[in-house]
Amino acid sequence: MDIIKLKKEIDEIIKSIAVNDTLLYFINKPSQIDKIFSAGNVASFPTKKGHKKEIQLDSALQFCRSNPAFNLMYLKKVLMVEINWVFTNLSYRFRQSYRASYGTTPCTDKKDFSKEFEFFRHIRDACAHGNTFNLEEHKPTAELFDKTKNPHYEATWNGFSIYLGLDKSELFFDFMQCGDAIELLEFVKDHI
Repeated sequence: MDIIKLKKEIDEIIKSIAVNDTLLYFINKPSQIDKIFSAGNVASFPTKKGHKKEIQLDSALQFCRSNPAFNLMYLKKVLMVEINWVFTNLSYRFRQSYRASYGTTPCTDKKDFSKEFEFFRHIRDACAHGNTFNLEEHKPTAELFDKTKNPHYEATWNGFSIYLGLDKSELFFDFMQCGDAIELLEFVKDHI
C-alpha cells in the first residue's frame, strides 16, 4: 500500500468513527429505529460456506439500550482496531517517509523515531494490550530518564506524554478521549 492510499484509508477510518458515533446516538433514541429492530427482524451476514449467519435485531437493540456502558465500549473497540490497522500499515517504508517529512533522520535505529511517532507506537501498544498501557518492559532503563519518568525514548504529542506511571492504566477513556484519537490519526496522516 502506498502513502496516498494509506492517507485515504485514514480519512475513511475517521469518517467511519463519526458514522458509528451517529448510529449509536440513533440506536439509543426510541423512534423509527424501533420499527427496524422489531421482533423477527434479523441482520444477515454471508459466510464463506454459502449460508447466512443471522442475528436477531430486537435482542441486539435491547442489549445496546440496557447496557449504559455499551456506547463507550463499542467506540473503544472501534478505535483500538482502527489504530492497530493504521500502525500495522505504517511499514518501514512509511516510517522512513514519516521521519524524513517530519525532520528526523531516516534510519533503522529506534532512537531516530520522532517523539510523536514514539507516542503513536505506545498508543498502538495499549490498543494491542486490551486498552491498557504495558510499560513494564521500560522499567529497567527508567533510571536513565529519572527526571522525566518517560519510557526509552521521549513519547509526546499534543500535550500528552507517555511515562512509566501510566503502566497498567487504561488508554480509552482515562488517558485519551475519542476526539484525541481522531486528532492523533489526522496527525499521523498529515506526517507520513
